[in-house]
Amino acid sequence: MSSPAELHGFRDVCGEVLAHRHTNPDGSLGGWVAESATVARGAFLAAEAVVFDRASLLGSARVDGVSRIFDTAIVEDKANVIASSIGGEARVAGRAIVTRSTLLGSALAEGDAALDGVEFDAGSIDSGEVTKVHTLREAAESGIRKICKDLFATGHLHLGTTEDAVDFAVGAVVNEA
Repeated sequence: MSSPAELHGFRDVCGEVLAHRHTNPDGSLGGWVAESATVARGAFLAAEAVVFDRASLLGSARVDGVSRIFDTAIVEDKANVIASSIGGEARVAGRAIVTRSTLLGSALAEGDAALDGVEFDAGSIDSGEVTKVHTLREAAESGIRKICKDLFATGHLHLGTTEDAVDFAVGAVVNEA
């Protein structure tokens, strides 16, 4: 059961839209959900988190901290998003954990992916835009924080540390920021 719909502002530029507060599975009052967005009954949405536009929070996914799920982004399964922004057509699935990060475009984090403190702004790969491809270790050691184009983070991915969990090999284009 959620609270009754009322006007709520998600972005300064968009004004207010009809929204309600999500009721979490434990009965606690969760964050704001636009009427145009979808949040499953089994999902947890922290009181300071928001889901708007046509975004979806599905399954038993969990969104904690000051997080924003927007555009047509999907957070599903047992994924956990903490203090992050997930937008565009990005998808966080499986048991992925995304912390203090921004995923946009067509970014995908799934399986046991663990992302911390990174920005993904993904779109389609254009070979003319490829600047350099790094392994995870190279990216972490050189302090690269911005990853652009098609990023598919699967398996035991750790970025933002020097842990070399898996090589960064599946079509990601890295721009040094």
